[in-house]
Amino acid sequence: MFALLGNWVNRHWRLILIGWIVLAVGLKLVAPSWDKVALDGDFDYLPKDSTSRRGLTLLQEAFPDEKVKSTIVLVFARKEAPLTKPDRQFALDVATQLNGLGQDTFHNLDQLRELLRTKFKVDPEKVRLNSILQSAAVPPGDAAADPAAATTPNDSTLGLTSEQVKEVVQTFVKEHGKEVPDPATTPLRTVGALVSYVTPPLPWADDQNRVWTELTPVVGPMLKNTRRGHANGANGSRGERQIEGHAVMVVGRLTTDMMAIENVPILNAVAQLVDEARVSAKLPEGLEIGLSGSTLIGGDMQSSVQDSLKSTELTTIILVLLCLLLIYRAPLLVIIPMATIAVSLSVAFDVVALMADNFGPGDVTIAGYTSTFTIFTTTKIFVIVILFGAGTDFCLFLIARFKEELGLGTELPKAAGTAISHVGDALTASAFTTILGLATMFFAQYGKFVYSGPVVAICLFIALVASLTLAPAMLRAFGKFVFWPFGVETDKHDELERLPFDEQMKRISPLWDFVAKAVMRYPGVILWVSLGLSAVFIIEGLSVEVTHDFMNELADNRPTKQGTNLIREYFPPGETAPMTVMATLPEGGLNDAGNYDIAFLNTYLYNIPGVMDVRSLYKPRGGDPSSSENLTELTVASSPLAKSTFVSETGPYAGKVTQLHLVLDQDPFSREARALVDTIEEKLKPISKGEPLAELKPDWFAGSQQSWDTIREGMPAWKGATFELVGTSPAMRDLANVTAEDEVTIKILVVLSVLAVIMVILRRPIVCLYLILTVLLSYYATIGMTEMFFNWYYQGTFDGLDWKAPIFLFVILIAVGQDYNIYLTTRIVEEQAKLGPHRGLRKAMVQTGGIITSCGIIMAGTFVAMTSGTLRGMIELGFALSLGVLLDTFFVRTIVVPCFFSLLAGKEPKEETEAKKREAAAEGSSRLGSAPHHSHTSAVSESAS
Repeated sequence: MFALLGNWVNRHWRLILIGWIVLAVGLKLVAPSWDKVALDGDFDYLPKDSTSRRGLTLLQEAFPDEKVKSTIVLVFARKEAPLTKPDRQFALDVATQLNGLGQDTFHNLDQLRELLRTKFKVDPEKVRLNSILQSAAVPPGDAAADPAAATTPNDSTLGLTSEQVKEVVQTFVKEHGKEVPDPATTPLRTVGALVSYVTPPLPWADDQNRVWTELTPVVGPMLKNTRRGHANGANGSRGERQIEGHAVMVVGRLTTDMMAIENVPILNAVAQLVDEARVSAKLPEGLEIGLSGSTLIGGDMQSSVQDSLKSTELTTIILVLLCLLLIYRAPLLVIIPMATIAVSLSVAFDVVALMADNFGPGDVTIAGYTSTFTIFTTTKIFVIVILFGAGTDFCLFLIARFKEELGLGTELPKAAGTAISHVGDALTASAFTTILGLATMFFAQYGKFVYSGPVVAICLFIALVASLTLAPAMLRAFGKFVFWPFGVETDKHDELERLPFDEQMKRISPLWDFVAKAVMRYPGVILWVSLGLSAVFIIEGLSVEVTHDFMNELADNRPTKQGTNLIREYFPPGETAPMTVMATLPEGGLNDAGNYDIAFLNTYLYNIPGVMDVRSLYKPRGGDPSSSENLTELTVASSPLAKSTFVSETGPYAGKVTQLHLVLDQDPFSREARALVDTIEEKLKPISKGEPLAELKPDWFAGSQQSWDTIREGMPAWKGATFELVGTSPAMRDLANVTAEDEVTIKILVVLSVLAVIMVILRRPIVCLYLILTVLLSYYATIGMTEMFFNWYYQGTFDGLDWKAPIFLFVILIAVGQDYNIYLTTRIVEEQAKLGPHRGLRKAMVQTGGIITSCGIIMAGTFVAMTSGTLRGMIELGFALSLGVLLDTFFVRTIVVPCFFSLLAGKEPKEETEAKKREAAAEGSSRLGSAPHHSHTSAVSESAS
């Protein structure tokens, strides 16, 4: 097959070059960009039968007007004293600006600044969102005075006359294609109002009630830190510091998912709004402002991903260029791999983007099967580093064989094709260990795994095809000139074959000959000492802790991390993302007057350890449910707004479904919060089953015996009810459980698929099992060393490796590491068949040492590029992959695998050794040192990673 491909490349190399160019350009013209069709999010790709997904579906069906999927949270705080009236008014002013915010707000603000500067010489620094357009009223005696004379440096008035304001409004509004408003119905008195009028709004969940403030009915009091929930909560007292009344929140509610890519421009707009507020003349001295909320946290995560992507791409290109220049020191030999990878990347990006655009979720339905093909922003990082690493290795082996063919005297028109015929099967086999390993992720439950692995596999396959066609076509086009300025030596091989075997090995590589002889002299000792030294890391790697804390992954200087830390100083950790219990009672009646079923459930949940507060129809504002009711609380609970908020009024769910909001005393992303979700779920199971409660209150119940007695009497009403948990903490719990199961599944499938590939290639079961064992030990040593390093590096802030790191490390390292094993092992088998077990092993180690080392360094260099970003998860994975590849290159390939083959070969008898020396001296070294370079078996040794 590859001989035919080689002949075709030799004859049609011009057509191949033109074909790849046409393909790349054509796809670029018709394919959308990756970023436009990429979907993001984490919770959206959980299995549909997970608790949080079921609960979210129920929430959307029972409360169709509840469209909130994420929130913007601004906090205004004063450390040394309670908030003042000016502090609270300033927070309300910023809330008004947030209410009119759009993604293009500040772009339009800059345009308005330019308009005011050119028409009326207004200083752009004075044009803020809270600036008043018209000047203050002039006293009657000063009517002739300059309208701007009444302003002061700290005044936010721009000093325009009513006629000037009218002119500005008309000009600015018409430039944006909007109708000029009637001042009586739409007064545009401030800069912010004018900018908001021409700016499309953010995707608000409720256009009539976009932003919640402390003045919002029912929910307003919850935004002030005067209510603490449990007095003895884990974070209730904040030490000795008195903080009640020191902070207030402003909450904007959006329809975008937490990890939606649309949240990036929203984050940028809100961050600029906060920057405007921080330099405002009206900002009270000492008032701090922070920004957080799931919308902005997700936007910060996506922004960090984009920054990491750009940084990784640039760093990868630089590192690969440097490595190629150091290895070849020939400009064209650097250009060919880089051009091959660049074209294959372009084609791969466009192919998967077209697939996502045409076969995305719901695009096509055939025989009852609906398409679901999806690509993600984060997947692009893996495509870049793997294609650069693997693609460069493919080209390195092809170029090495091309050079060897020219050195042996093969004619230039045939050399490129001949090289393919010898290395094509080996390159393909090696590539397919990685391709199949990545493809096995399709069988995971978590949606981002299901498509990320196969997408990278598709892109790697395209890179393989380019390496087998485009790269040799370019080699054929440039010919021997590609090796300028060093050229190709054609008589070196014949000269080498005339030397004794020992001298041949020294000439080929003194360093690797020294390593080979040392390994063959003391294989057992070296192997056991090496394994002993790595044992501590392997043991550590068997029990690695992982974290799902999104906040911990962000760099400390990210705005939402700083804002979230500020919120945590004044509010319970769970206040920014309360979890929701969706309770369904088949008998209904939850909206009937005098029904206290919700009160019993509210009290039960409130007294579960770790729950700081519960808000329901019974207690819309939260607080101790056993306290005496006052008139205000009763009025709120009976209000239509409270009823429609907490009890469904929709179709079959009317009066049967209610939601209770729980504020936990743990960070929503923490493993402690996930454990609380499990606890709450366990505590609700006996209620649903109607199991009788014990007469004496259990130790875990935080309330009094009287409260417990009340619950015992009322909770039987919830027999047969179903409970679903919704929110960040339940979703994180489901994510942790699902990905833990997927990790086991993926590991098993990857090992089996890679084992199948090497069994087909080597057909030696014992050797194949040992090779699998070596990469498994390498993985566990790598992950153990990685955890120990980052535990030291991050000191007290380290809570475990990012949850994605072990899974992606396993898939990539097992597959890529096995490539180097394949290359070494096939060469050992080939040389031992010709030279015997000992000399064959020695020659194989010497011949492969340099090229495997070069490939390993380049592959590790591409993975190092991932550490140039800011996301902890990417930094950890990049570090681990680089370390793992280097271990495979310098430890597994150099020591672990050769020692095994040396032990298999046994000790060479002294008589046999002396006889071979005499034979070599008598007959010359031609037969002993030769290697039929044109044999098909030899080609298998020219593997690639």
